[in-house]
Amino acid sequence: MDKNTPTILVIFGVSGDLAKRYLLPAIEAIKKAEMLPDKFKIVGVTRQNNSQFYKMDINSKKDYEKLGEHLTEIEKDFNLPIGLSAQRLFYLSVPPIVSRSIIELLGESGLAKIGETKLLLEKPFGVDLENAIYLAHHIKQYFSSRQVYRVDHYMAKEIAQNIIVFREGNSLFKKTWNKVGN
Repeated sequence: MDKNTPTILVIFGVSGDLAKRYLLPAIEAIKKAEMLPDKFKIVGVTRQNNSQFYKMDINSKKDYEKLGEHLTEIEKDFNLPIGLSAQRLFYLSVPPIVSRSIIELLGESGLAKIGETKLLLEKPFGVDLENAIYLAHHIKQYFSSRQVYRVDHYMAKEIAQNIIVFREGNSLFKKTWNKVGN
């Protein structure tokens, strides 16, 4: 993440298991490493009555319009130059069956086209191949391909663990990878 890019991360499903076990701890680690943008805000969207998060009906276009107003208020707090908006990251940490309507309402409410907006989707992407293909076509109605990111935290976790095991188990590579500079 570019520390100079004001960013709002909107997490749909923030009270769910994936967000609690993977996403929020990863954000905390990035924060501890001081790699978050200087102007950064998380908006956790939930359907539950919990005062910590932004409560909305994810099936209501009116609620997406209100969410847009809320994001604009956050941008005002960022003191951005007139006409500029923050990078908006919409992270869908929800079951695949729920993704379709969220994507559609982000598009229909105009939130998909504001500034540097990106859509981040958890894998599995769809419930089966046919559904995944349908969902991919559905996304194209509202988001360009450069706006869409598919996140597979399981695959990345396994790769990272394998690299660490390989590195620690091979003294030749361990010395080379620990070497700084030339």
